[in-house]
Amino acid sequence: IFALAKRLFNFNIAISSALLLAINPMHIFFSATARGYVLLTLLSILSFYYFFQIFIEKKKNVWTKIMFAVISTLLLYTHLTALAIFVCQLIIVGAKNKFWPWFKIIVWPMIIWFVWLTPSVFSKLMGQALKDAWFLNIKKDVMRCLWQFTLLFFGPANFKQCFLLLGLLFIIVIIAAIILYRKRKTAAINFNAVYIFFFTFLPLTTALILGLF
Repeated sequence: IFALAKRLFNFNIAISSALLLAINPMHIFFSATARGYVLLTLLSILSFYYFFQIFIEKKKNVWTKIMFAVISTLLLYTHLTALAIFVCQLIIVGAKNKFWPWFKIIVWPMIIWFVWLTPSVFSKLMGQALKDAWFLNIKKDVMRCLWQFTLLFFGPANFKQCFLLLGLLFIIVIIAAIILYRKRKTAAINFNAVYIFFFTFLPLTTALILGLF
């Protein structure tokens, strides 16, 4: 996260980003559990790191493209929710008219992933496992999702504290959006900040709406 933030912004923001991730309560919690969520976080950061170099900085280094393909493959094998990362990438490359260069790289991780996915789905279709799969039993309990969402930022706290803090976060987001809107006709907009904001909040918002927390 330090290397990514330094590349996108500057040293001070890089230090702050690394510190915030290191002390994030949910990150600390999952780092002590035998699940793939911390690995998913690492791979997501690396994915954006190489994505930024290839499609934003327009670097044509073959090694960078290979690393992006490898990281994408590992992402798909780590957790199904990694698909949200690729949706973010798809929207950005679509907006920048770079779909085909992106597709030529990402198609190989997808093919490798389908080598595992196809027999896995067929085996589940033969039994009851597919019916019990989490992605077919999504519960849309809005209040529970909001409660879990606040834990990502503030850790364990009572109900009122969490929602006050979530309200404060919402106000900050609105202010940031207003600032960006006022600067839309100038060169003052830092599009790196827009990209990182997009990559951060689109997956989180989608997960919140679908009740995946």
